[in-house]
Amino acid sequence: MEYRRQSITMTKRSRGTVLDDLPEWIVIEEILIRLPPKDVLRCRAVRKLWCSATSTDKFMLDNCLRQPSLPVINQDIPGQEGVTFVVFHDNGVGASNQKLWPIIQHSKFHNLLGGCDGFLILSDASHFWICNPATRRCAPLPQPQVPSAGGSCFYIAGFYRHHPSGEYRVLWFSHGHERGYILSAGSDKPRMIRRPSVSSCLSKFRREGPFDSCYSSQVNHRGSLHWLTGIYMKTAVDIMVFDTITETFRWMRSPDQLGCRVSLLEMGNRLASCSNNDGSIEIWVMQDYEAEAWALNYRINLVAMKTSPYF
Repeated sequence: MEYRRQSITMTKRSRGTVLDDLPEWIVIEEILIRLPPKDVLRCRAVRKLWCSATSTDKFMLDNCLRQPSLPVINQDIPGQEGVTFVVFHDNGVGASNQKLWPIIQHSKFHNLLGGCDGFLILSDASHFWICNPATRRCAPLPQPQVPSAGGSCFYIAGFYRHHPSGEYRVLWFSHGHERGYILSAGSDKPRMIRRPSVSSCLSKFRREGPFDSCYSSQVNHRGSLHWLTGIYMKTAVDIMVFDTITETFRWMRSPDQLGCRVSLLEMGNRLASCSNNDGSIEIWVMQDYEAEAWALNYRINLVAMKTSPYF
């Protein structure tokens, strides 16, 4: 529905609000778009135009992207059956002091494999689901049906939104094979894709090993997925990058002096890595993405820290 240049025409009433004097497109694109989802639902009951405008796929996606990013934690709840995935709120979110808010609870979900625009991919030993925590609904996620795979076990390497088409896509690979497959959510027609040329620094074991989200979590940064490779070796090696627009792979240099137990993350809109190295935690932050320049920003001495009474 076209609303961009409409203005509100209402009968003068004593209960008029300041919104009555604003163009409708400003109310929707600058005010309603910034509200929490529950408040948007309440606003749909105010006017039919608001209801239709806030029900479009574009509005819901833009509203989702404006929500704060909250960490998801796998948490067992005493006295309740099944594994619960919860989000962590700090004290500044809302009026409640509750910090852990359950979003998904089911006994068959054991692994969180990826997230994109509020959607989560969960799995058990051999089955996959795509879930929307906002609606508490989950749907089976089919694996690629490829006769030439020879019964190979597929694993999820990445989950992303392909912006040119607007589709949510899953990147699948199988153990011991160079080829993988891209499968759009809701589709049963996979498209083949090959792994990138192997980095010269990787051992043969690492070249043939998996890089799926269970072992090396993806980081979606600047429109590309990033994985840290070499996590089974004494030190991490390189970063594998997948451009979600062109759907091509490339390699990126990692910090030179990473220790063991390394993970990638995004910090202050920059790519960062965190490693545990001889009783300390080191956090490296990328200073120049194009030049692949890293700098050591933090070193935390774990030996000098006092033990928390809660652990």
